[in-house]
Amino acid sequence: MALTEENGKVCPDCGVPRPLTEFYQIRAARYVGGIRYSASCKMHQKIRNAAARKNAAPDSGTRHAIRRANKRWADSNPEANRDSQARWRKSHPEEAAEAHRRWQLANPEANREKARRHLRKKRGESESDA
Repeated sequence: MALTEENGKVCPDCGVPRPLTEFYQIRAARYVGGIRYSASCKMHQKIRNAAARKNAAPDSGTRHAIRRANKRWADSNPEANRDSQARWRKSHPEEAAEAHRRWQLANPEANREKARRHLRKKRGESESDA
């Protein structure tokens, strides 16, 4: 029986029949129409992906591939990335403060220069006045 939006498919994780809109579309040239649908529904697929990322060995390449993809997105969407980071810092104030403290300890010279720039700006001095 061919998959159609009317008959949908059953998620193997929850056993519930769901419409195709609740499954991810995956490009696959071998399939009719050039797409196939994920085996699990979106909710369960997200859970599976998170577990795979968490349990991936450090040298597996999975974590590096995810970091590279995230970096490409951040580089091509600077405003959205800035907004996303601001939302995260606002919803995770303790973690953000701890990450900032770790950065300050790991980068003392950069931290001093950042403080100098801040003071110059506060005093109304230009960069060339330094």
